[in-house]
Amino acid sequence: MNKVEFTQAIEFLEQGRSLLSSQMRGLRTPLNRLSDVNKTLAERFESCNRRLETLIMSYEAQASGSGMGGSVDRASYQGQNLVDEMLVQMRRSTEDQEAIINDLRRLPRFENFLRASFFEVMHQAASEGPIIVLNHS
Repeated sequence: MNKVEFTQAIEFLEQGRSLLSSQMRGLRTPLNRLSDVNKTLAERFESCNRRLETLIMSYEAQASGSGMGGSVDRASYQGQNLVDEMLVQMRRSTEDQEAIINDLRRLPRFENFLRASFFEVMHQAASEGPIIVLNHS
């Protein structure tokens, strides 16, 4: 692996880790600080995240229970229509989420909201001690 690939690999891992850990923690600390600065925007963001989570859970339940494949009958056709509608709603909600995040990043002290640390920042942090990167799939 050359230096460029190594740098990109670390950045990609950090972006994925940042996104997952933020979503897993429920963004409590940033949202508490955000709520102090702009309560309306914090509520919009939280509402959009809940809507996306509900859609994803509904989609997974529908997709796993529908037997996507095999013969096409009326029930599976209706199930496919429901899945298609969920995908459209997910896309719209994701676009809403991105727009809200862009609005958040315009606020002072939130310029890097949900952004991953880049390699240079991590490299500088490593000067004070080791950084361990785990990639588990």
